Amino acid sequence: YGNTDFVIKFKNEFIKIIENSIINQQHYKIKSSVGAGNWANIPWIAIFDKLVTETAQNGYYPVYLFCEDMNGFYLSLNQGVTEVSKNYKKDKKQVLKVRAENFRAKLNVKDDFNIKDIDLKITNSQLPAKLYEYGNIYAKFYDAQNIPSSEKLIEDLNYMLELYQQLVFNDND
Repeated sequence: YGNTDFVIKFKNEFIKIIENSIINQQHYKIKSSVGAGNWANIPWIAIFDKLVTETAQNGYYPVYLFCEDMNGFYLSLNQGVTEVSKNYKKDKKQVLKVRAENFRAKLNVKDDFNIKDIDLKITNSQLPAKLYEYGNIYAKFYDAQNIPSSEKLIEDLNYMLELYQQLVFNDND
């Protein structure tokens, strides 16, 4: 836990691989977090369409969310939870779930991307990262013991970006 090699790989290599895999790179901004000062319970790498958002705090975007136990990760179309936390004093979970359901209604998704409920194996249910579970729109899970080929991961990422663009398009009409 807090493995320096992983952090370096996460911040550098993973992001470069993602950048090199994206069609229309200039359209997107990629950000990651392994925590500020402390190791994050849920490290993430997000891909933002600059027309929608450039921050993980609001809007919606594809994001790789790593489970707290590091036994796997999700490629999730998710929502910025900070804005919801600020604007809603109670029922944040319900707000995120309702919004996720609303977004789902605007998308047609392949079977292997239709996970609606994600479990990030968070041990402390009071952590703000717990809200990512409720903000999930659609996701695909990858087991750390059985990660597919780079080609498959890139194909999945580009499919998720297509879904993202479908949502951007359908959300603005």
